[in-house]
Amino acid sequence: MEEKKCGRCRRKLPFSAFHKSKSSNDGFYSICKECRAGITNAPEVPDGYKMCWICDEIKPLDDFECYGDGKKRNTCRKCSYKRWNKKPSKYPYDRVGKVEIKCEVCGKSFYVKPSEVSKRRFCSMKCTTEWRKSNIGMLNYNYKGAGITYTCANCGKAFTAYARSPQRCNTFCSHKCYTSYNSGSNCYLWKNGKSFEPYPTEWTRELKRKIRKRDRYVCAICGEKGNHVHHIDYDKNNCSPDNLITLCNSCHTKTNMNREMWQEKLSSCITP
Repeated sequence: MEEKKCGRCRRKLPFSAFHKSKSSNDGFYSICKECRAGITNAPEVPDGYKMCWICDEIKPLDDFECYGDGKKRNTCRKCSYKRWNKKPSKYPYDRVGKVEIKCEVCGKSFYVKPSEVSKRRFCSMKCTTEWRKSNIGMLNYNYKGAGITYTCANCGKAFTAYARSPQRCNTFCSHKCYTSYNSGSNCYLWKNGKSFEPYPTEWTRELKRKIRKRDRYVCAICGEKGNHVHHIDYDKNNCSPDNLITLCNSCHTKTNMNREMWQEKLSSCITP
């Protein structure tokens, strides 16, 4: 006859001693009928107390450890340690390895991890809000310094920034003005409008298709699939096949920086 171990009295009993349950894997409850009847007929437990499943004693909630989600276990700490052969800890489960500190607002003691001692100052968000209301300006730990009035280099509008802000925030009033100011001839990548120059008549789709087919549609830098045709010497008018090479979109963007280095590296990739 198959047997099952009761989760409360720890006895091995036949399956006939357990009630049926559709939610369990084996189709029966984890505790026997006798233990279930004892729980049903148990005396009323007052608030702040709980009855242990093993010793059937009513004890304070502090004598029960917590699960990971904060719920109390069904067995007291003493019975749990006997059951799993553990040594009892000095503090409850939710305080093991933690440090006790006091809230700066209400003075209530609470426990935090050792790594959070220098960061935590308040026991709750309510105390944090109360402290922020009474500590405005320089007394607030988020204080960035007194605001300084600057003039935007792009639109000339006056705006206020803080001493701890980055330099870009002290020069422009918005990101829109920053991008507008650094576009065109003001950009450090400006090449006298070379990108606006027209391509010659030799620059055709048929020519680019031949270059891609010659390179087998493979990027010369990363080896991935490539669809862009790049001028090695950055001269649009030089459409010689020895001056053209296939690149992918990402690598084609990289060649706009350090042009001399890329020109020397890509020239060696072309076999005469």
